Order: sequence, then structure tokens, then C-alpha cells
Amino acid sequence: MPYTTTLGEPVAAEDYDVSVRMLTMNAPHPAIGLTSAVAVAAAGLLEGSVVSRTTGGPTDEWLRLGTPAGVVAVRCTDVRDGLPHRVTVQRAARLLADARIYVPEVDGPRAA
Repeated sequence: MPYTTTLGEPVAAEDYDVSVRMLTMNAPHPAIGLTSAVAVAAAGLLEGSVVSRTTGGPTDEWLRLGTPAGVVAVRCTDVRDGLPHRVTVQRAARLLADARIYVPEVDGPRAA
């Protein structure tokens, strides 16, 4: 369904895959938080999830989220055992961050 952003810009139905509205601190988020955008894209990898059913099945292609502020594109890649090991978010015209997150293995050593 086509809609108009909070800035008055039209968004055609074919310009996004899933419509998303997010609440934060009991108030509507002006777009979508990056963590939530990643979670929605990861849900798209799960067979039978609402996102997966809406988009036609799991895929590692770009998922375009229609938000009040416009379209945010998210892509989960390097999927192993159903889990993405790389997530890319296109949200701004400039690079905001380039980061690595190290998560210890379940059976790995623990800090004292």
C-alpha cells in the first residue's frame, strides 16, 4: 500500500517489502531503530515467520522496510545454520559505523 512519509514524500507500494512501525519508550519511533531493523531482517530468514511469509520466504536479498520516515534497506548475509554472520543496513548517505562484534563461544573461557 502506498503511503506518505512524515516529511510528506510519497512512497509507492513497490518501493518497500514490509511496513514497520516501532514504539520506543511508549512513543512512536520516527523511523526504526537499527537493532529493530536488524531483528526484522533476521526474522525474514526464519521459515514461517510473519516477515518471511510476507516477503515470500527466506532470502538473503535486501529487505526494504517501509517506515514513517522512509525506506530502510537491510540485508543479512553469510548465513550459517540459519543465523546471519553479517548484516548491512542502508539508512543514510554516509557511513555511520564500521564495526565488529566479538561474541564468545558458549563453551569458551569466561572472564573472571
